[in-house]
Amino acid sequence: MNLPEIKHYSAKVEIQSNDLFALSKGLNVGKPLEESCPNCFVIRCTNWKQKETYKAILYAAWKTNSFDNYLCGSVIPFIRINDFKKVVTEKAHKAFSNYKRFNNDFQRYLELEKYETSIAKQLQLIRELKQVYIMRNIK
Repeated sequence: MNLPEIKHYSAKVEIQSNDLFALSKGLNVGKPLEESCPNCFVIRCTNWKQKETYKAILYAAWKTNSFDNYLCGSVIPFIRINDFKKVVTEKAHKAFSNYKRFNNDFQRYLELEKYETSIAKQLQLIRELKQVYIMRNIK
């Protein structure tokens, strides 16, 4: 397992195609991003497969609030880069210890999230339809 290089984002540095970004400030610290923003870290991956793997690891760490214990700051919380690297390294070791299971579970998780989104859309449509039936008779 080779860990990618993790740095603070700077607009002066050229973005490469295999770069992955993660929020470094706010309550969504560690959330993986495809596009850069001023408050993020850059994870320099060597290839597309490594990028997708670390995107999954970051997403899992973010969803399980693994970065929350390392938040600093009273107004806008942030994470120090060394703490971020520590969490990413720890989660990567756990994921790579049984990578096949991690990958299968993560794919199942993504499928369930898509299903959850579709159900939420259906519920919203049902709410709107109920409102239409009620409003049609009142107005």
